Order: sequence, then C-alpha cells, then structure tokens
Amino acid sequence: MEVIGHDRKYGSTYSDYILLEVHRGIVTGEMRLNGSEYTLFKERQFQAFKKTPDHRRLFNYLMKYPHPMRGRLQQSSKTSSGHISWATPRSS
Repeated sequence: MEVIGHDRKYGSTYSDYILLEVHRGIVTGEMRLNGSEYTLFKERQFQAFKKTPDHRRLFNYLMKYPHPMRGRLQQSSKTSSGHISWATPRSS
C-alpha cells in the first residue's frame, strides 16, 4: 500500500483499497479498488445516502447544535430532492 497524497476531507489517500462487506460478523463481499475508483465509490455512496430519511434525520439533528463553522457557511442551494448543499465562502 502506497500513500499517494492528502485529501482535504479525509486525510491521506492511497493507491489501492480493499472494501469488505460484513453482515453479522461474516464477510459477505469484497471490492478491490484503485484510488480513483474508491473516490468515485465514496461519492456515489454519499449521493445515495443523501436521498434517505436517515440523512434528513441526521442533518436536522446536527443543525440543532452550534458549530464553529456554521457562521462561516452559506446556504448555497436547495436541490430538487429538498436537500440543502452548503458552500464555504472564499476569502479574497
């Protein structure tokens, strides 16, 4: 395994990944991905999660509590599915 860079959101990035699917303590699936395949996989998983009631419930729960970044975030858009996306303002 080789560390190939730094991802601002998630820390280090690697050249290869092995994802295991586990159900009740038993490995039921395995995926071997390179770095770009893993990035695409993460994005697709997150986009799918954002469409679930669990995401909306968690989002609403987290929005109830103060967070140091909240004052620096701007509500940028509401998607057609009703999800809110946020953008950090760029400093000049």
